[in-house]
Amino acid sequence: AWWSDKPVLVPITVVTQLSANRITQLWAQCKSWPGPLSAAVYVPLYQATATPMSRKNAVFLQRTAKAMSDFHLAIERDQAACRLDIILVYELFVDKQASMLYPVNLLRNLARLQASTELVALMDVDMLISSKLVKYLEN
Repeated sequence: AWWSDKPVLVPITVVTQLSANRITQLWAQCKSWPGPLSAAVYVPLYQATATPMSRKNAVFLQRTAKAMSDFHLAIERDQAACRLDIILVYELFVDKQASMLYPVNLLRNLARLQASTELVALMDVDMLISSKLVKYLEN
């Protein structure tokens, strides 16, 4: 997990969840919101047997974690972007069909648990926050 050191400027945390391949949408959402944003990022992994994680999956997960770390650092450096907290969640599947399932409730709840304010707004990662709402909340 990665947590922001930025101050909380708005009393509402935007809570979202996404798969790792949708990180560009998280970037856009974060750029539209100066307040706290809590995101659960999901990585489904498939392998044929229930043995410990395969080398291929371990390498993929390490690369994804590195990409999330780099992404978080870029957001931290951008003072106009949100105060972003990320949790990376992976699930290892041995059933190819089961790997198609997306645990939206689990991810939403994990993101909600790491919210930095009492008030939260659950939003799809594709939604951008209105600048009018930001100005209203800052007043």
